[in-house]
Amino acid sequence: MTTAPYLQHNYIGEFANDGAATANVVTRGWASGGNPRQGMLYYNTTSRQLLYWDDTAVAWVPLSSLSNYVNPLATPYDVGGIPSGSTFASPGKTYQQMLDLLLYPYVKPTFSAFNLDTGAIIEVGTLITGNHTFTWTETEVGNITAGTLDLNDITTPTALETNISIASPKVHDFTAVPIQLNTQGYIVFRVTADDTEVPVVPFQRDFTVYWYWKLYAGTDVINYNSGNPMPEATIEALADFSQLEPDFARTYALSAGGYKYICWPTSMGIATSFKDQATGLDVAMDAPYTVNITNAQAVAQDYYVYKTTNILGSAINIIVT
Repeated sequence: MTTAPYLQHNYIGEFANDGAATANVVTRGWASGGNPRQGMLYYNTTSRQLLYWDDTAVAWVPLSSLSNYVNPLATPYDVGGIPSGSTFASPGKTYQQMLDLLLYPYVKPTFSAFNLDTGAIIEVGTLITGNHTFTWTETEVGNITAGTLDLNDITTPTALETNISIASPKVHDFTAVPIQLNTQGYIVFRVTADDTEVPVVPFQRDFTVYWYWKLYAGTDVINYNSGNPMPEATIEALADFSQLEPDFARTYALSAGGYKYICWPTSMGIATSFKDQATGLDVAMDAPYTVNITNAQAVAQDYYVYKTTNILGSAINIIVT
């Protein structure tokens, strides 16, 4: 049996007249009893109109002459705005409605952006309290049900704002339920709303705030060691690297002169390798010792302090894993 791809949409193509359309159907093996099948469509390039095969009339009939499109059989594929499984039982739909469904499908709304004014990365111990602003961007605003937007902390979980306007921004007061992490971690915030479909289909977007420890790296001419540890203030003043990061593994660009120091929280674990990026050779490092550091958020944490065994006069990029 010849596969009939026209069944995806009932449309068989453009032809100059009914005979040419029928001949094409027969040639392709789509005919039934020598005739086109009920519901087939073609565009007549001579009369410039769509025609529909009507089994009752045993003829191609202009769509404009028909009142409604009726077909109780479920559609096998998604076509335009008509999903698979759709039926058009009596009284059916007008042909204007059918063409609108095909050519102007429902476009689902989305959130193309969602943010909180804290930013995505903050220091361990930072307290989110007081007024903070959520912002978002929607697509297909006309297809969003008004008054259905919710803002939630889905990690705790905590409902922040419920059934509010879909218009951005929204200021939320965190005073009653502040958020603070004193270890490395994260909180996921979610914006949700309902579309206008029947049944309703909610849609959403997440924004994650990460609490990270700060890492430090730099150069100092003093030979600090376990017997003479580098002071906390000196560690925090290391000038080559001072960033909030999820882990220590990276390449550190260290300036010329003196010993090279790299410091990170003990909670991140021990390094297994220090290599010169330019040569691939191991960089000799002393065994680490620990120094307790209290960060700007008043949270204390032990840090490993790694030091090159020797003074390295030149600048160097050290790959740490």
